[in-house]
Formats: sequence, C-alpha cells, structure tokens
Amino acid sequence: MAAEVSNLAKLYEYYEELNEKRDFETERSKKIFNSILDCTRGSSHEKQLSCQFISKFFPEFPSLQEEAIDAILDLCEDDDPYIRRRAIKELPNLCKNCSSIILLQSEDQLELSIVYQSLLTVANYNFEFFLTAIFAPLINENVDDSSRDLVMKFLESRFSYLNPDLFNDKIDDLIINNFKKVLKNATKEECIIVMDILPKLKKFKSFRGHRILVEMVEEMLDPDMKDFDVLNQDSIDKFMYFLRYVTQYVSFCPSLKLFFFIGLKILPQFSLIRSQKNGIDWEILKIFSELSYAITKLDENQMQDLKACHDNVFEILMNFIPKLPETVESSSYNLPDPEVSHLECLLFCLHRFGKIAEIDLTKHPKFKEFKMRLHFTVRGVRLYNSKLKLLSPSAQTNPIKDDENKLRSMALKATDNIYALTKDFLKNPVVYNAAIYPSFFRPRYASTNASAKRSLNDSNSNYKRFENNSKRRKPNTSIV
Repeated sequence: MAAEVSNLAKLYEYYEELNEKRDFETERSKKIFNSILDCTRGSSHEKQLSCQFISKFFPEFPSLQEEAIDAILDLCEDDDPYIRRRAIKELPNLCKNCSSIILLQSEDQLELSIVYQSLLTVANYNFEFFLTAIFAPLINENVDDSSRDLVMKFLESRFSYLNPDLFNDKIDDLIINNFKKVLKNATKEECIIVMDILPKLKKFKSFRGHRILVEMVEEMLDPDMKDFDVLNQDSIDKFMYFLRYVTQYVSFCPSLKLFFFIGLKILPQFSLIRSQKNGIDWEILKIFSELSYAITKLDENQMQDLKACHDNVFEILMNFIPKLPETVESSSYNLPDPEVSHLECLLFCLHRFGKIAEIDLTKHPKFKEFKMRLHFTVRGVRLYNSKLKLLSPSAQTNPIKDDENKLRSMALKATDNIYALTKDFLKNPVVYNAAIYPSFFRPRYASTNASAKRSLNDSNSNYKRFENNSKRRKPNTSIV
C-alpha cells in the first residue's frame, strides 16, 4: 500500500514538472514521459492516473506517440472494466493530433457505446481525417472480416449522429469515392448499409445525386465478364438488391448499361435462373422491361446489342408459349396461371425491340413454328381470361379480398395485352402497331391519355372477334 502511495506521489510530481516545462524536446522531459508510460503497468490507481496524464501530454511527444498509443491500447484491454472505460474515453484526445483512430473490439455494449461516442468526438476535430481512417479497413483487402464488420456496424448505427455542419461538397465526394471502393468487395449486407447511408447525403437529394447512385451501380457491372454466375447465391443476391434499388430512379435516370447487362449477360442463363424456383426470374424480366425505356437513340453498336437482346428474348419466349397438341382432343389447352405474367412481359419486350430495331421477324428460322404456337396460345389465354371473369366479386357470395381482386385485375389486363400484342405478330408481314400499358408497370409510367384507361370488360369480345377473323379495332391504349 505504501509503495502504491509512493508511486502515485511520483506520478503527480511528473505531472507538475511537465506542466511547468515549455521545452518538451529535452532528454529529461522524454524520460519523465516514459516514466508515466511505465505506470500503466502499475496498480489500478496508477493506471487510471497515468492514462489521464498520457492523454494530456501526448501531443508534446511525437517521437513517443507510438509507445503512448500502445500503452493506452493495453489499458483498453485491461481486466478491470473501469480502467478499460477510462482508457476508451481518452481516445479522442489521442486521435485529435494523431493519425490513428481505434475501434475497440468488444462485446460489451457499454464499452462500445463509449467507443462510438469517442469516435464522434474525434470527427469534430478533423472530419476529413476521421473519414479517411474509418474507410481504411473497409477498402483494405487484407483486413479481417471482424474488423470490417465492426466499422460497418459503427457506420450503420452512428452515421446519422455526425454533426451535419461538418458536411460539404468535398466531404460528400470523399464519402462517395470511398463507398465506391467498398462496394467492389462488399457482401450483400454491407451493400445494404452503404446504399442506406448514401441517400442521407445532401448531394443525393437532387437529380444529379440520383444519377450518381445509378452510375455507382453501373460501375459494378463488368461489360467484359464472360458469364455472370447466376448460381452463386451471394452474387445473385447482390445483383438483385441493386437491380431493385435502381428501379426507383430509372424513370428519370435511365440506364442503358444495366439494360444491356441483363439482356446480354443474364438472359442467356435464364433457364438456370428459372430452375432455382425462387421467383427472381419474373422479377428480372419485369425490371428488364422497365429499363427498356432507356432506349431512345442508339448508335450502330448499341443497335446490334439490341438485336442480340431481341434474339435472347425470342429464345426464352419459345420456352413459354405452349407446343401444338398432338391430337385434336388435346387442343383445349389451359395456360398455367403464373405463365401469363411471363408471357406478357416477353411479348412486350419482343414487340418493343423489334419495332425499335426494325426487325423482320418473318426471316427468323423458327418464325413459322413460333406463329403456329402463338396462334394456339390465344386459345389458352382466352380460357384463362374466362376463368378470371368467373371469379368476379359479383359472382360470389363472399367478395374477394382487395389484394386478390387487384391480382385478378392485373391478370385480366395481362391477358388483354397478350391478345393485343399477338395480333401484330400473327399478321403477314409482322407489324408493330400495338401500343399497350403493361399490367406490371408502376403508376409513374401511366399515360395521361384517357383512352389508356379503357375497361378490360371488352377482352372476351376481343378474343371472339380474333377467332372469327373479323374486322377488329386497334387497342386504344398508350405507352409513355
């Protein structure tokens, strides 16, 4: 006990001597500071006191800063939780004038809370340096996963607590550039954290910011990639996350790069995607159709790519339209319910691409088979349409629930669109006159033309007129 009191007294003497000095470069001053560092291996009281003294004089001894940091780090891992918390609280004072920011790997929530608060304090001293240090373990491929997780957890939970006055265009650019590097090797969970943080920046609240978000997704797509591994669960999860994320901006920030990536890299592997039976095959087709609105003026190379996309869609479509029955008795084909959405989407893409690229589909080697099978498909669509009509709320004792009724309405719209598109493909030569509003499109694409809102109640009569091969009026729907 007497020895501890003696050591504490020496510590106070060291403090008073250094506090009175103006020249800290002398050998005597360095020796005193080293003695304070040695006290971090003493008793509990010595550790607490030396921790405070190290923090105070740390900026005055640049040549001993590495040893001082090691001493504080040792205290951060001390067995005594009170000493650990004391050392953690001193971290901002060390970081203020030092190029080292420390995240403590601890499972203790109280300790983590102190660490987080300390880091927020450091940010106020030098925000640019703080961000550079925070991103360092995220963009360094040699850093272990646990350290990355720790930093990502901090960003996820504390980014919103950063002082908004610290942000400006330069800081926003620094964050954006670093997050671009992070996304290259990020997991799906890390991608979600990053893409949740970015919209909080002031720059991303403008049209230009939305464009940057779309470009960030585009930069992750390698156009020279031979094959995108659709069977790699992590890769497909990340791709689908970004695909869903970017669709909220495609109406005013079109992405030809993303469109062609799907059309040239993903669609050729569509059968593999569909075999997974997880529903993303339909989602990919739907988003692909929405992205097709990015197609305006295309150069020669892009036009060739569009024709390749057209061929890929045609091959997929041939797997969806039913084959001709072997006998007359089997001619009452009933189109499976889920296929209606796929069929509408594929026909829409084939029709749109053919119109833009001015493709003469009659020259396709499979056109004759395609035309016969498509003609037969109309029967199945009509039967399915009739069944949907029977499910009308007025035809049941208990009305259909709202969600079910919406699905029924979408299915009715899909069958009507399939019929309208099919008419163009069955003409000789093929024409591209139909203008439809796909059932799966979001309201933002809706036409202001009142004729686009015509009722679907005419669909059955349309099918009858089609089968009777009588004079038919053109659909009066429109597309934006």
